[in-house]
Amino acid sequence: MRTNTTAISLNVHKTKSGVIIARALISRNEFFLRAGLLLRTLLPAENSAREIFAMLVGGDEDDIDLRNSTLAIIVDLHYK
Repeated sequence: MRTNTTAISLNVHKTKSGVIIARALISRNEFFLRAGLLLRTLLPAENSAREIFAMLVGGDEDDIDLRNSTLAIIVDLHYK
């Protein structure tokens, strides 16, 4: 029986607009997924934008960079 020698790498990139993109390298193929798409598939559909914001920021609303990135993800999630 042959062993599975597949390697998977996952990198996370932040664009200048604040959107987060996950890059998965699977068997020499690159896949780019927006964080909004990942959230849409992993979270229940009834979660509001405010609940998602609270989950991602986690009470650290004073961190402007984190807050702006989270808002960019939510805008991307709901309007793209």
